[in-house]
Amino acid sequence: MKKLVRTAMVLLAIGMSIQLGAQSEMMSAVNAGPFTSGYSIRFSDDQGAGLQSPGFGKEEKKGYFDIELFAGETMYSNVNVKLGVERIYGIIRFGFSAYESNLVYSYGLGVGTRFTISDRQSFSIDLSGNQVIYDFDFASSLNLLNKVDFNYKIGLTDRFALLIGPSYNVYLTREKVNNEFGTLDIPYTISENEQSESALKQWIGINAGFSIRL
Repeated sequence: MKKLVRTAMVLLAIGMSIQLGAQSEMMSAVNAGPFTSGYSIRFSDDQGAGLQSPGFGKEEKKGYFDIELFAGETMYSNVNVKLGVERIYGIIRFGFSAYESNLVYSYGLGVGTRFTISDRQSFSIDLSGNQVIYDFDFASSLNLLNKVDFNYKIGLTDRFALLIGPSYNVYLTREKVNNEFGTLDIPYTISENEQSESALKQWIGINAGFSIRL
């Protein structure tokens, strides 16, 4: 888990750096000179950050900054903040729910990629790890919700879009409530493995909501 968090944080930092470069109104060029391989790095307002190399062509990257608000089957209210470029971006996640009349929160990090279908349609794949907090017990033991989200988006305007799609969930927990493992109201499972000190549950869920592109 620590390796996953460290990796996600590094990718998130890279994404934020690319985003800042894409929104810059200044243009700069760095040339390696006649005795090097001739790499050049360019940042521009309209074309994002690009890396140009002889023999490899040029790749343009546009800055990507999205805020998603959506509902799920276990975490009822969720916020995703996505930073980076469309090809790969970092994700900061927050969620809110309830279980056995007590509040449940989640926070996590992730990475994702976005594929453009048309001017108003896109498809994204997001991977994330989320720590689940039950009844404000921040010192609780392992209570981890891992997700793979597949979301289809259709834009209503240039910045506002609706999203919907399935999610694959893997829930690993050592938390017990009323002598049962887990602090999430899971509707069903496709796989469940319970041991003396932990439980692993898997299911297919759904996301639905909207996104705002900044």
